[in-house]
Amino acid sequence: MQTQGLKTTARTGTGKGAARKLRAAAQVPGVVYGKGLASNPIAIDRKAFEILLRNGGHHGLIDLSLDGESAAVKALVREIQVHPVSRQVEHVDLQRVSMTERVRIDVPIVLVGKPEGVRTQGGILEQALRSVEVECLPADIPEKIEIDVTALTIGHSVHVSDLVVPGVTILAHAEAAVAIVSVPAAERSAEETAAEAAAAAGVVPAEGAEAAPGAPGAEAKAGEKPGAKPGEKPGAKGAEKPAGKESKGGKS
Repeated sequence: MQTQGLKTTARTGTGKGAARKLRAAAQVPGVVYGKGLASNPIAIDRKAFEILLRNGGHHGLIDLSLDGESAAVKALVREIQVHPVSRQVEHVDLQRVSMTERVRIDVPIVLVGKPEGVRTQGGILEQALRSVEVECLPADIPEKIEIDVTALTIGHSVHVSDLVVPGVTILAHAEAAVAIVSVPAAERSAEETAAEAAAAAGVVPAEGAEAAPGAPGAEAKAGEKPGAKPGEKPGAKGAEKPAGKESKGGKS
């Protein structure tokens, strides 16, 4: 992955008032921290940081220029605070890293190709995961993870277990879906409506119709023999006679 550069300047003022002045001057307040190092308040040119974001620099290593440092240091963007209305970046946290220690970072997932289920079956490609957390050495951080979805048909999906990147450990659950080709929502709705109608027809039989074995209402009530009419008591007229006894003609 190509490392991007970012220049910063030290800032002495802290607090909300100082931060507002920096933003008014097209600067972004931030902080740089690292293992065993004190946090350093910094300011970053807004335009330069926006260019870094557009080029995906927040997903990889940065060559960070700091006041008082003779050479650039390696760093990662750890947190970006954005204004809820204007969507402008309001604050940035940067972490200095060692090239010999593994780090964790989110990497974008990019789908490649047009699925078979979309081209010939009228399906829709849905991407469930846009990025995934990985662990690796800073030099091994991938710019993105690409996965070919050309062979996907309707009902089939790609999972995290299908993502393979040398030197990188993917931390998301292996069975989590990344992308799936599904039936269009309108068709799903029609199928669900038909299924519900069929289920309702099976549960509520037509008046006078005999309930199918195993269906609701098919079981005999307590004290009734199978085949007896509803409400008929054992021994009543028309009920089954005990085996081995013959019914006598005439008056009972």
